[in-house]
Amino acid sequence: MADPPRRAVVGPRVRGVRNRAALAAALTSAAAFGAGGLAVDQLVYQDRLAEVRESAARLTGSAVSGMVDSRTPVTAALTDRTYEIVLDNGKLLEASPDLAPYEVAGAVLPPLPGGADGVVRTRTVRLGALPRTPLAQPPEVRNRSSHFAGRTWTVLSATVHRMAPQAAAAYLGGGAATAGHSFTVSVLVPTWEAEQVRSSLDRLLLAGVFAATGFVAVVAWAATGRALRPVERIREGMASVSATELHRRVPIPPDGDEITRLAVTTNRTLDRLEEAVARQQRFVADASHELRSPVANLRTGLEVALAHPDRAPWPEVAQDALANTERLHRLIDDLLVLARLDAAAPAPTSRVDLADAARSEAADRSRPGVRLRYTADGRVPVPVAGDRGQLRRMIRNLLDNAERHARSAIDVRVGADGSGDALLVVQDDGPGIPEPDRQRVFERFTRLDDARARDDGGSGLGLAIVREIAARHGGSVRADTADGGGARLTVRLPLLP
Repeated sequence: MADPPRRAVVGPRVRGVRNRAALAAALTSAAAFGAGGLAVDQLVYQDRLAEVRESAARLTGSAVSGMVDSRTPVTAALTDRTYEIVLDNGKLLEASPDLAPYEVAGAVLPPLPGGADGVVRTRTVRLGALPRTPLAQPPEVRNRSSHFAGRTWTVLSATVHRMAPQAAAAYLGGGAATAGHSFTVSVLVPTWEAEQVRSSLDRLLLAGVFAATGFVAVVAWAATGRALRPVERIREGMASVSATELHRRVPIPPDGDEITRLAVTTNRTLDRLEEAVARQQRFVADASHELRSPVANLRTGLEVALAHPDRAPWPEVAQDALANTERLHRLIDDLLVLARLDAAAPAPTSRVDLADAARSEAADRSRPGVRLRYTADGRVPVPVAGDRGQLRRMIRNLLDNAERHARSAIDVRVGADGSGDALLVVQDDGPGIPEPDRQRVFERFTRLDDARARDDGGSGLGLAIVREIAARHGGSVRADTADGGGARLTVRLPLLP
């Protein structure tokens, strides 16, 4: 047996709309808050590092000034900093104890190549590359990534070209020895102070991101559930609709949003469904009634003839039976046509000359006492798109209806109007159609009182079929009164170029 599809084994918690919305909100907020936290973290780190460098720059400037005018001893200015003083030939004059592990062969940091007297400049060195333990630093900083303090250092350096005699005597034992030499004072600025601030901020931001993400997920879950509550009521309402309870409707939320429009559309769909079912039930009842009449006539005639076979006029009985059989055949044929039209299958589209089809159908008509006249009005041919068989059936039904009610004349006219439509007009000189009934005649199994009295076997479906065929071809049919009285039926279809 094949394994079930992967989607089928996923639990309802994963597939729930609320859970998916909450998960999407959580992921989005985590990404947004994470990016914002990283930006804040970087800004705070850079700001703190700038403060440390600024403080070291002031100390470096103070030390250099002291060496120039001997007013401030350099050791007093750099007591709490890691520093180094180097002669321009690379000889180490003085360094803080922190640099002792690195003083393998003289100075750790080379002097600056020239430069203005007393101007503080910035350099970057990597003391971690030396085979010694990095400078003393807090344990939490030492255990961090090598990208941080103890590896990369910012060095603030200044060059002294003219050292005061007192300072020279203090370093070299005499002012004459300083002739032609300059000195570089360098202060090493570690980053661990900024890293400690950054580490604390990282923990705070991480907790804040988790808390904010959870809060957003909970809010999204609750808000989605509240938004989907009307959808659940719509679902329950749809579940209560059945074939025997088509009158039920779903509740419409008062918010006027998309869910409200969904409920309105659902109710309209149910209205159309109820109307279609009611129309189908009426159609079945009318069809049963129409079928019952010829069958009852046929059965009655045969039963009477069989009850008195020796006195029965068998030729007349056979003629009546044949007439009822033909009526049943026409009725069943019309019902099959309507069933095919109701199936909503797309009609085959081909180029059909409406004028030629109408002329052919009119030529096949010959009713004694009734004159049928065909007229091609204007453009010939009159091309339309559709099914040739259905269009000929439409014309045939219009002519059948006209022959049934005409007294002496039927006029058939085919042409085109100025709006780009093909026109088919069939009119007779019969009693006409009263204005209140001009829409009702196109309903199924509709016969007017006068037509029912004069009916010679019509099923009441002919004009209904005409309307369905016209609608399926993008057209319409209209009934009104002819100029000289009688009925005029006009079919309008889209005209092809």
